[in-house]
Amino acid sequence: TYELLSQLETSKIEIVKEFLKKLKPLLRKGIIESLKYSSEISLSDEDLKVVYTLLGYFSTATGSTFLSNLEDPLLIRQARKTGDFTGLKKRITQNEVRQLLAHMTGIPVNNLSSVETEKLANLETTLHKRVIGQEEAISAIAKAIRRSRLGIQNPNRPIASFFFCGPTGVGKTEVTKALAVSMFGSEDDMIRFDMSEFMEKFTISRLIGSPPGYVGYEDGGQLTDAVRRKPYSVVLLDEIEKAHPDVLNILLQILEDGRLTDNQKRLIPFDNTVIIMTSNAAAEEIQQIIKLESEPEIVAKKTEKEKELNSYEDDYAGVIKFLKSPITEDFLTDIQNQLKVEFKKSIRNLKQTNILEKDLKKYTNLDDKSNQLLTKLKSAVLERLNTMFLPEFLNRLDDIIIFQPLKAEELRKICDIMVSTIIERVKEKNIVLVVDENVKQKLTREGYNPVFGARPLRRLVTKYIEDILSETLLKKPLVSGMKVKINISLNETGDVIANLQDQI
Repeated sequence: TYELLSQLETSKIEIVKEFLKKLKPLLRKGIIESLKYSSEISLSDEDLKVVYTLLGYFSTATGSTFLSNLEDPLLIRQARKTGDFTGLKKRITQNEVRQLLAHMTGIPVNNLSSVETEKLANLETTLHKRVIGQEEAISAIAKAIRRSRLGIQNPNRPIASFFFCGPTGVGKTEVTKALAVSMFGSEDDMIRFDMSEFMEKFTISRLIGSPPGYVGYEDGGQLTDAVRRKPYSVVLLDEIEKAHPDVLNILLQILEDGRLTDNQKRLIPFDNTVIIMTSNAAAEEIQQIIKLESEPEIVAKKTEKEKELNSYEDDYAGVIKFLKSPITEDFLTDIQNQLKVEFKKSIRNLKQTNILEKDLKKYTNLDDKSNQLLTKLKSAVLERLNTMFLPEFLNRLDDIIIFQPLKAEELRKICDIMVSTIIERVKEKNIVLVVDENVKQKLTREGYNPVFGARPLRRLVTKYIEDILSETLLKKPLVSGMKVKINISLNETGDVIANLQDQI
């Protein structure tokens, strides 16, 4: 069986032999026992190649964690469910090997292929399917992930470690969920901790487990056990500023060495995790900056400058007055007429060219204005972080990412996503939901608040769509198998209404 590996280093051959030696008993327990087979299970050369590829992909620490759990009864039960062994099939194929390892390690084995290269190259596009705006944040995240995956970064550290700061409701948690899906395949691969639960010194034992002799010693730690079961995951530490300083000391080891020892002296690898911490640092300062730099002020300045340029046309009257002196009136009559046409034409052309745009740039260019706003936000947040955290902690992070307030056009796109999610959800109940554009405009207009982000919009979607939809269905309950169409629109007074139509 090992002829395929004959040209490889002896040490690697021994790793594969040891792996198969421990894998086969488990497969016998989980599969053959249920079928009452007693014959040997064999792996073909092609299937063995898959196993070797997987071993090469896993880190040594991760492989050790996997092998140490082979006798776990829960994993054995999962093995019984792996693959279709209800017939005469008894030989293990690539599919079964991949599925079994995915179940037992939490590693997205089915994604370990050349497809990952394409996923890394298009990571920004993938994240933007769920996260609107935040170009700089998404770009920084994608670059850090690519550095790690391509082996440029220190392989012993986590894949990436980020500190997310910024206004509420702008997509910090959504980015984390999107990253878990794009990197590891599911939102379930996000491990979340609310750090307000770890404000006391003794709560550190909840993360790594209680010392020997104390209650809960056998239970292990919440953080270490979660990562041991899912070594490939996104770890979200929410509101990290509320955690006790001793908790931050533990994180120092994870961020630098990519490992942590639990209360039972087991080494837990973090080198295949993405560590994300969120913080409400400088929340009050952020709100004040946003209120002062919000978009309505930009629009007002833009209108003021446009009026100023429009007044240039009035200067034409002064030119004509000069030309209409008694000496030149007859001589320049034709020139005056020509000048009038050409002058007004020039003004119109000026407004349609980039010259006008450049002249208005400091007032109307929202990108420049956003950059100025982001600079102010960064300055406020970093100043506060430096007073709240030790320099050695901040310096071990890959990046401190500041999220920007949402613009009106970005909120409209978020509204489309929220509405589409509801439409897809009710489709499973044989309901065809149609939401008019004027309803979406109403939601965006009333829900726009640079300080609170997309959360007011979320509440309005609940009020104007979900609540009205549920009230409509209660008035006329669906008969089993009936398919209906519900149209949500505005009436003459601007109120949101729903019209239900039966469809057979």
